[in-house]
Amino acid sequence: MQFSCGVQESVSAVYGWWLSGALLAFCVPRLDLKVTRVSSFRRSPAMAGGLFAIERDFFFELGLYDPGLQIWGGENFEISYKIWQCGGKLLFVPCSRVGHIYRLEGWQGNPPPIYLGSSPTLKNYIRVVEVWWDGYKDYFYASRPESKALPYGDISELKKFREDHNCKSFKWFMEEIAYDIISHYPLPPKNVEWGEVRMSYSVVTVCLWVLL
Repeated sequence: MQFSCGVQESVSAVYGWWLSGALLAFCVPRLDLKVTRVSSFRRSPAMAGGLFAIERDFFFELGLYDPGLQIWGGENFEISYKIWQCGGKLLFVPCSRVGHIYRLEGWQGNPPPIYLGSSPTLKNYIRVVEVWWDGYKDYFYASRPESKALPYGDISELKKFREDHNCKSFKWFMEEIAYDIISHYPLPPKNVEWGEVRMSYSVVTVCLWVLL
């Protein structure tokens, strides 16, 4: 077993509008500039999936993970939004040590079963943005237009949970918790129309021009 440690003094987990699932690091937001000790807790908008500690009763109060998420992907964002928007706090602990062991060799860990079909992670992302992003979900679809037509299952119970627990809006999350994200990832333009353009291979004299 190989151990590696890359603790930095100022890191915070963020995401782009496409929800790539990557853990991106940059300087700690302004709200933590008063932190002077490396070992001090730091607030973070999001986190990596599965690598966290939480009070058991609070985890159950939050409704655990969305049971409709498949295999992996998106669960870290879902629990992050749920924690912040429903009254909790998400903190990085720089001096913590976490062991992560895959059951299969390689970074992909456990490949999804064939019966799940294609794009299980992307479908997970759609469930997350449909429940938690409010009007900001349009920016996700602008960055991932291929996801617009994907089925993502029933989310009515998740929306009811959010309403019953008076969870805050995603606008609040963006303004109060993740306010530095737009400076790193500007809001993409919303798509005006959705669809596809097809051209017959028999037509060789026609060119398609796209103005950006």
